[in-house]
Amino acid sequence: MKNAIIPYSNLEYFEKLMTNQSNQITEESFDYGEIDSGLNFKPLTEEEMVQQSILALEAYRREGSSVDHNRVREWANSLTLLKYY
Repeated sequence: MKNAIIPYSNLEYFEKLMTNQSNQITEESFDYGEIDSGLNFKPLTEEEMVQQSILALEAYRREGSSVDHNRVREWANSLTLLKYY
């Protein structure tokens, strides 16, 4: 073992291990879905989510309209409040 080549120093190995673990946790906790008007999360498959995104983009290009900024702000604030209940 005296002449063994170690591909990573302990710190490099630890950093790589933590990065891989972090990526796995992120991938595992990522759910596709939408929030309905009652602020309930409705799970969707990745394919359904992509389709909805395409439809929303097409509608935006056609109509040039989007969700009002204040409405988005209210929704975002409601998410912050939910974590305290």
